[in-house]
Amino acid sequence: MFGRDAPGFDELEIDWGPASPFGPNDDPGTPMTHQDSSESDELRPDLFEPGAAPLPAPEPVVTPAANAQPELYGLDTMSPFSRMFAQLLGSCLLSGGTYVAVLAKGDSQEKAFGYAYAVIAAAALKAGLVNAGEVGMGKGPFFVWGAIASYIAYKALDE
Repeated sequence: MFGRDAPGFDELEIDWGPASPFGPNDDPGTPMTHQDSSESDELRPDLFEPGAAPLPAPEPVVTPAANAQPELYGLDTMSPFSRMFAQLLGSCLLSGGTYVAVLAKGDSQEKAFGYAYAVIAAAALKAGLVNAGEVGMGKGPFFVWGAIASYIAYKALDE
């Protein structure tokens, strides 16, 4: 027995809410929608009547830099070293996504591995070109990493 039916839960005197999340008019066999059982199934006439004013358009985003939003992820408060490793982590996630996308397309595991390593190579070269100077590191290790990853990608895609 688990949850509310487990022995000892009654002694906790916790208000767990209703036993069922469904209202009296809800059918648990149908997918949930944005409307609950207290709303009618009709559209709101004030929004869809002829001649109703359209909703205002959202503000256009003009530059790619506006989409970056470094404050959203806390990158604006990180040290350059931490920011570099956060970007490398993001590149690793992109690499995994590339691997899965190539497999989903129906290509071989070798090809997926090659494209994933190409993303890793690009991330290493980017870290060497852009981030290494900011954190006081030499560019050499990143370029060696990028070269090794490029070679692995080349060999995997050559199969």
